[in-house]
Amino acid sequence: TSEKVALRAARMSRAVSRLSNAIAVIDLAFTVMDLLDTEGYGTFIDNNDIRQNRNAIEYAFQKLWVESGLQWPPVFNFMWNEFLNEEFEEAIFQAQIEFTMDKQAELLFNNDEYWDAIFSEDGNSEATLDRLFQQVEDAVERIRPDIMDEKIFDLFKKSIPNTYKSWVEFYPHMSTKDSLGRGISLSRNGATKWNNKYIRMWRNGDDDAPLVASYTNTYREVNLNNPGNQNDPNMNEKRLSRPTVLNMPWSTTINMCEGVNKKGALIKTRAAGSVDPSKYGVKVDTDSGECMFTRSFCDRYGLQLKNNNCKPRPGQEIAEILFSSTLVRGVIKLFS
Repeated sequence: TSEKVALRAARMSRAVSRLSNAIAVIDLAFTVMDLLDTEGYGTFIDNNDIRQNRNAIEYAFQKLWVESGLQWPPVFNFMWNEFLNEEFEEAIFQAQIEFTMDKQAELLFNNDEYWDAIFSEDGNSEATLDRLFQQVEDAVERIRPDIMDEKIFDLFKKSIPNTYKSWVEFYPHMSTKDSLGRGISLSRNGATKWNNKYIRMWRNGDDDAPLVASYTNTYREVNLNNPGNQNDPNMNEKRLSRPTVLNMPWSTTINMCEGVNKKGALIKTRAAGSVDPSKYGVKVDTDSGECMFTRSFCDRYGLQLKNNNCKPRPGQEIAEILFSSTLVRGVIKLFS
């Protein structure tokens, strides 16, 4: 009997040893898969990082925009985007000419003092004409900015190809005295078409990609009382009285949010996995600049959707330390 017990004990010991060896091999295999990142889990970009990067770029962009003499928030700018810019510039020029001629007719042509100065050989006539022309210039300057922009818009819309007429719109509430044409921007339809045209460039991180068009009534600006720093600025959300199309520097935001993520593996090989967030419905909301995660996207990473971010389940991080991310997340995906 004692011999049988010893024999069974020896067999069990060998079986346990073989099992331990098998588990060790399996554990090693999953560890190697973690290093190679065959499932692409290391490519995940936390939404907080995307948001912080967006704010840092907006901070730098606001500084550049204001230093260029432009007003914040940044209404879609046809000059900066080199889109219909020649027609836009010509419309501004023509509007100024028309208003100037109107004011000349009103203030000069029915003014005897003007005609006396024109035909006078008096040495004071030049000074008189300078004063009268200055009155015309001042009168043009006093024209309400929304009236000036409306004239610019009418001339602009008439001059552009029919294809683009539905792309532009006049927003009187954005007109200001210090910036001619600021009340003219893309329409909501134009913003959608603009973004659809350039989405691939933004996703691919193309350096030559233009600014994003955002139809919105909210925007962010630096908190002057507590600005933070350029890498992690404090931004305050502001509201417009009505929506308009703004120009936002969200090319990198879209690339981080929607672009194919490839750089997750610690050991770079062809075995490394990649993830295309756009295939899982992830996209930047161009009304707010927020990257919108989806449940299927978080499921792909073996994580759960929580507060528009992908987060590990309770105890998951400890389990991944003990058993590898590839194994733990694979089991989660299998049963979720």
